[in-house]
Formats: sequence, C-alpha cells, structure tokens
Amino acid sequence: MSTKKIISIIIPCFNEQEYLSITVDRVVKSIKDFDYIFELIIVDDGSIDNTTNEIIKLTQNSNYFSFIIKGIILSKNFGHQKALEAGINYASGDAVISIDADLEQPPELLPELITFWEKGYDIVYTIRENDKSLSLLKRITSKGFYKVYNFLTGYKIEQGVADYRLLDKKVVKVFKSMPEHNKFIRGIIDWVGFEKIPIKYKSISIKNRNSRYTLSKMVNLALNGIISFSPRPLYLSFLIGLVTLIFSFLYSIIILYLYFFGDTSPGQASVLITITFFTSIIMILLGIQGLYISQLVDEVKNRPNFIVKNIIENNK
Repeated sequence: MSTKKIISIIIPCFNEQEYLSITVDRVVKSIKDFDYIFELIIVDDGSIDNTTNEIIKLTQNSNYFSFIIKGIILSKNFGHQKALEAGINYASGDAVISIDADLEQPPELLPELITFWEKGYDIVYTIRENDKSLSLLKRITSKGFYKVYNFLTGYKIEQGVADYRLLDKKVVKVFKSMPEHNKFIRGIIDWVGFEKIPIKYKSISIKNRNSRYTLSKMVNLALNGIISFSPRPLYLSFLIGLVTLIFSFLYSIIILYLYFFGDTSPGQASVLITITFFTSIIMILLGIQGLYISQLVDEVKNRPNFIVKNIIENNK
C-alpha cells in the first residue's frame, strides 16, 4: 500500500470544451515534479457543449494514467459554487485545490500553493490583482461588493479573493460537516479560521470571450454571501424603520405647526414625495426580510445542492 499523500485538484467547468484539455495539460506540467499522488476531479456543471466528451477523452489519455482522473457529471447547471462543493465532497486528498478551467487562473501557481501547504499552512488562498483589462463596471461592482460585505457581516474578505485555493484535509472535513444550503465558500473559508496565507496573481483575460459570471450571477452571489453570513441587514432594516418613524414624527410636528400658525395651502408635491419615500422604504424592508425567508425555505426543503448524473474515471 502506498504511503504517499494525495492532493486533489478540483476543476469546475461549464461549457469549457475549448480550454479544458489545455488547462489539464498545464496543471499536469506544473505538478509533475512533486512526489504525491494527484487526483484530478473535473466537475461538469451541466455543460451544453462537448465538455463531457472532453472529460471522457482525458480519462482515456495514456499521458495521464499516472494521475487519478474523475469526471463528475452533474445533471444540470447548479452554479459555480455548488460545482465546487461537489468536487470537494468527492475529493479524497490530504489537500484539496480548486482552480477554474477558463485559464484566467494560472496553473503555474500550483507549486507555490503546495509549497506553502508543506510549510504548515492549512489554507493557501489567492488574490487576483487589479486587472485593468476588466470593464469599469466589473471593477466597480467587485470593489463595492467587498466593502458592503465586510460592513454588513463584520468579517473582512480581501478585495480580489478568488476561488483558486488550497485547503488542508482538516479544513475540508469542517466544510463537509456544514449541512447548510447556499454555501458562500469564500465566506466560509474566511470564517473557519486555521493558519492561512494569501498569494497574489495576475488574471489572464481571454480575448473575445465573455465572462461566465454575468451581472445577475454576481448579484446573486453577493446577496447569498451577505444573507448567509450576517443578520445585520435585518438590524439595519429596523434602524431604517426607526429613523423614518422619527422623520415622520418631526414632519407631523411641522405640518401641525403650519396648520395652526402658518400657511395651510395644499402642497401636492410634498405629499407625493412623502408617500413615495415611505412606500420605497417599506418595499426595501420587505425585500430584505423576503431574502432571509427565501433562504429559510431552502433550508427547510432540504433538497440536495447538486445531483450527480454520472461519474467517469480513468484506468488508475
């Protein structure tokens, strides 16, 4: 029986037929000098192109027979975070690394992640340096998310933190023990503690390629991250309600003063502005409560976070 340690590398992918084999090849070249058993877990998150066929080809490629290759084929597109979770659940390594298949996260950084793990760090995470090739909207929304998240949750996630990271098996064990749905993995990794160290990298943008993370997906991820980790929005909604109550009380005093001592001519504009303002506040407060109720409903349903349609393995 081999006493070598195992390192699992998770590659979630969605419609990555063009880049998957290139990513795997660069991953393999980056780790070939390490004396470990490497397990490559490729999670196909419901791709509608030929990604699954590419995974089958990789498992049949004799150049990779020294590696354990598993293809986890999900029944539909569950989303990047849940594809990552699926890979973590199927990983058996002493350390688990996650890296995207789109080549924006350089596989050549893998030796550095592994070296820090060998030095005793339980979490080695990466931070994407400011990429000026990204659109202005993407940079503004990304920066704004981390500021809002840190304020509303009380935690501090550094701007540019990516899902490209290494986790020791004891961190993975804690992660797997969490039964909650809608896991915000970046937040969980920050929350669990352990010895961690960051590594910075420069993202490589692919020309003529649209980002897989659309604006709607980014908004959903941001909302999930905030709602999952803090009740502060509920406290803030109470505070906003209190402030508007005080505002309405003072406004009522002004109206009464004008009625008895001042000009009582009707003011249609002020009435409409007041009604619109308070209606907007009420809708915002109801929306915040609705987000929390929605997450509670998901927890009560207890549906699986992902469904595996098929598992493909190589000859190892």
